Amino acid sequence: MSTLTRTIAARIHRAEIAITGLLSDDAIMAALEAFGYTAAKRTDGVNLLASANAILVTVQEARAAQLAATQAVKDAEKLARTAYADLATVARTVLKGNAAALAALNLDKGPAPKGTAAFLLAADKLFAGAAAAPQTVKDTLAGVGYNGTKLASEQAKIAALHTANQAQEQAKGTSQNLTPEQERILAELDSYTTQLRKLARIALRATPQLLEKLGMKA
Repeated sequence: MSTLTRTIAARIHRAEIAITGLLSDDAIMAALEAFGYTAAKRTDGVNLLASANAILVTVQEARAAQLAATQAVKDAEKLARTAYADLATVARTVLKGNAAALAALNLDKGPAPKGTAAFLLAADKLFAGAAAAPQTVKDTLAGVGYNGTKLASEQAKIAALHTANQAQEQAKGTSQNLTPEQERILAELDSYTTQLRKLARIALRATPQLLEKLGMKA
């Protein structure tokens, strides 16, 4: 559990003790009703607590999905880079001296880019160039194992990285979009709990031992 998650859990736990403590004792409810904690107000607290717990689970699931998507990208990128490097090495070897053919395969630009997006662009150009190459170039590549079937199977690894990368971006966006909503709910819950605790200290002045049920010192 991350530090942030523990902090959020602590905020929810603080509220849960106060709200359940309020609901569990008739004397506390009676004392606080005079300060506005009617049945409706108490229900507001229960609903806020439920919302905070629900979105905590949703956020945790979203973050787990994001981590899984990130790992999927790493796995797919490893395979895609190997496919790219193998074809690039073979093509540079058998097409050495054929500048036009190497340029058409985008192999006149140096090593593969490090960034995922730039790498995908280079890989797409390499495999698209191989598929659209003149027949003489195709025959040369086929002669060293890169026939149409082999090219298609290797290009599928590039396509898999595209898919994984898009899924990762979507998972990242989902996780980020949930954060403001979670903080809004937690802020409302914090406000509710803080007010309840402050008013309880006044309402229960004659019976301070009851404050312990709200998670407070007598």
